[in-house]
Amino acid sequence: MPLFDVQDRRPRTDTAGNPIPNILVERSPGHDGIRTDAEGAYLLTGRDHWSADSLRFSDTDGEANGGRFVRRAVGIDWQKAVQTGKGDGGWYRGEYSLTVDAELEKEPDDQTS
Repeated sequence: MPLFDVQDRRPRTDTAGNPIPNILVERSPGHDGIRTDAEGAYLLTGRDHWSADSLRFSDTDGEANGGRFVRRAVGIDWQKAVQTGKGDGGWYRGEYSLTVDAELEKEPDDQTS
């Protein structure tokens, strides 16, 4: 499978547009996750395969940081990736930048404001 380098930096927000810090963002099995910062943003970088088809967003800190949020997987649309660096003409396709939008909903039983 072809390889690529990808960057995604986008704030994670709740449905009201409030940033959510400390959300775990995972790319594909076998890769370490990264957490959103105080503004709900993250920068995910690294080499992966074109077969990676989603990012997973998980609230792992419970009530902290705005309440409990529903885990969400968001599909990756590779047609929207912007090439920012050349490949080698072989398996390595180059560097790409990609934005994946994901608003997170609160757990149904969480009425925290």
